[in-house]
Amino acid sequence: MYVTISKPNYNIRREDLIKLFTFDFPIFKMKEDGENIMIMYNTLSQIQLCLEFDGVEFVDPLQINYVELLTPTNIKDRREKIGRCICFISDFYMEIEKLESLTAPIMFFIYKAIQGKHFFIVEYETSYEFSNCTGFYDIFTFEDYLDSLVYCGKI
Repeated sequence: MYVTISKPNYNIRREDLIKLFTFDFPIFKMKEDGENIMIMYNTLSQIQLCLEFDGVEFVDPLQINYVELLTPTNIKDRREKIGRCICFISDFYMEIEKLESLTAPIMFFIYKAIQGKHFFIVEYETSYEFSNCTGFYDIFTFEDYLDSLVYCGKI
C-alpha cells in the first residue's frame, strides 16, 4: 500500500515535497524512480490525506495514484504486538462493526478477500494491543506487513 506522485514539477525541491507529504507522522519509506516518487505511510489516514493533493497545482498539477498491494506474504520479523494500524487475517468474513466490538474504535479500514482468507487492515484512533486477540488466522502490524513487502521485492 503506497502512493506514487507522478511528474512533480522540477522547480519544486525534493525536500519541499517531503515536507508537503509529511503529516502526523514521518514518511515510513520513500523511493524515487525517474519521474515518480513512491511514498509508503504506516497509517491509512495518511494515505487518505496524501490522496487529497491529487490534481493540486504547484505550477504543474501533481498526479497522485494509490497503489493497493494486498497480497499474501510471510511476515518473518514481528516486532510489536501493539500498533495504530493492524492487519487481521481471518478464515471467515466479519462485519467491520463486529471487529470493532471485539477490539477498539476504528477510524479507517480496508478489506479484501484473498485466496480464501479475509484480509482487514484497520486503523484505530489510538494504539491498540492485539496480543489478546484470538480467533484470527493471523494478526500483525501494518508496518511489519509493509516491511515484508519491501523485503520480498514486491515493492
